[in-house]
Amino acid sequence: MIYLYRVFTFVIYPFQFLIFPFSRKAREFLKKRKIDKDRILQICEDFTSKRVIWLHASSVGELDQCKALISVIRKNEPNTVVIQSVFSESIKEENLRNLDVYFYFRLPLDFYFSYNFIFEKFKPEILILMAWDTWPNLIYAAKKYHSKVFLFCASINKTSGRNSFFLEKLTQSIFQKIDIISASSEFFLPEIFRLVKDKERVFALGDTRVDSVVGKIRTKKKIDPLKKLLPIKNQTIIFASTYPVCEEILVPMISDLLKSGKNVWIFPHHIEKKRIQEIVRLLDINSIPYSLFSEITNKYKKVILFDKLGILAYAYQYAELSYVGGAIHNRVHNVLEPAYFGLPIVTGSRIFHSPEAVSLKNLGGLFSLEKKEDIPEIILKLLKDPKIRSRIKSMNKKFVLSGEGASKRLYGQFIRDIPENKICKI
Repeated sequence: MIYLYRVFTFVIYPFQFLIFPFSRKAREFLKKRKIDKDRILQICEDFTSKRVIWLHASSVGELDQCKALISVIRKNEPNTVVIQSVFSESIKEENLRNLDVYFYFRLPLDFYFSYNFIFEKFKPEILILMAWDTWPNLIYAAKKYHSKVFLFCASINKTSGRNSFFLEKLTQSIFQKIDIISASSEFFLPEIFRLVKDKERVFALGDTRVDSVVGKIRTKKKIDPLKKLLPIKNQTIIFASTYPVCEEILVPMISDLLKSGKNVWIFPHHIEKKRIQEIVRLLDINSIPYSLFSEITNKYKKVILFDKLGILAYAYQYAELSYVGGAIHNRVHNVLEPAYFGLPIVTGSRIFHSPEAVSLKNLGGLFSLEKKEDIPEIILKLLKDPKIRSRIKSMNKKFVLSGEGASKRLYGQFIRDIPENKICKI
């Protein structure tokens, strides 16, 4: 099936030149990749005698998983060359700054020839993919250039689009060429076993994102950008990673929260000007006074709309409860950060791609609502019950801390000394 995919991508390759000229976003997408390719080709260093490890992240969450693993690799192998690729346009320059890698770049589109210049330049010993981003031509190229391919923090569930006939067969074909698969949780093992013949190559050593989240929070406590707000602990409600479908049910309830003495902090998932303006209009319609975080000097309102990235992880330490977006219409975003601070978490129904969300729900620390209209009611109910919040506080943090150490386990078992007996051939 992977060969059919390769033929398909060969056939459709010319059509990109018909589509991209009419789309500004598509042109920008290609421009970034062309710039990165030129930068790679300009590198004069010879990597033949060096150990090179290539990590790839699809989006921001997977980049967090990579960061934790990079930290362990660099600590144990300071002379190893680490390179990082990303794909999603949701990853901004702010997310890539301060990465402890030799080079980072945008992954090319998945055509049969797209990756040759990368493998020929860096000669990576290992290609590490995260979660689910398994581009067939990338994996095929890695095997062609004799690189080992590891899929870490793997997450595939019953509701995945890969369960359709064509994608299921393609995934089975791809997985046969991956040397090591380690699931982020035992929760995903049944689905992975269904796709892999050789189960000796499949493990469940945990999710490196836990290490990244915990490490990030512990570090950020020292450089808290929210100190200027002087918030009162346990008097703040956070609406995190919100989308329009979230805001239409959350904003109307803000008046009730303000009457009970709460602060409300809104962190939209996207912060471009258009999205901020949409939320501002909704706040105005509901007659809710607010402050934009970027405009705060001294005085500010009890409702703050955050229009800057990289702040949410600091904010949870001041909160009493958090709503986490994504699960009403697509899939839930990061629940580990609010759980670390022991917050009750309220979200929509689409949580099954996230083992930590499912586990927290089973423990009683996360509330996943089938009907979005029920979300305000459960938030108000939790705020009125200090006994439930007290029970959840220690339980949720204990759950997060129990998952630490995946980065060290993956490094020690598969990266430091590659288990040659489990390596696949092309």
